[in-house]
Amino acid sequence: QGIDNMNKLIKKYVYTSSFVHTVNVVINFLYSLIIVRLLGAAGYGEYSVFYNSLAFTVLLLGLNLPSVITFFITNKKVNQGRLLTFCMLATLSCVFLLILALSNSDNWGFAANIFPKGMNSPLWVFFFCAEFFLLQTSLIFIAFLNAHKIFIGPALFSLAVNIALVAFWILYLSG
Repeated sequence: QGIDNMNKLIKKYVYTSSFVHTVNVVINFLYSLIIVRLLGAAGYGEYSVFYNSLAFTVLLLGLNLPSVITFFITNKKVNQGRLLTFCMLATLSCVFLLILALSNSDNWGFAANIFPKGMNSPLWVFFFCAEFFLLQTSLIFIAFLNAHKIFIGPALFSLAVNIALVAFWILYLSG
């Protein structure tokens, strides 16, 4: 009977996770179509430069925190509250450094590599840093859930983030 319950749980997880993942893929596909329609080909290229810079920044400054979290929680090697505090302080420190670097990106000569033409304003620096913070925080949140073997929550959280991102860009670009 224990094996039957485990099989039911696995099936439920696989079906739910697959469904949420499929919805995420469809939303991302529709999102890219909407962005291309609103921005045009050249605007979409600039948008891609911005988001690829953001993704690279998360990879570079993310400090591999999700793997650290999973390792320490599953091996019960650290107090979880202290680990969360450390991760959030590390993320906030990276945001501070990012604000300094991006605020001086014109002076240091790398603004054109991160921001498309006309997007190197304080508003875009703020948006870039806020998006970095939200992405890194969501990765930390998801790592904590995964370390506790809670897999449906991250999928639903990812879905909510994707829907919010689509809503933000549609509102921003249409109004």
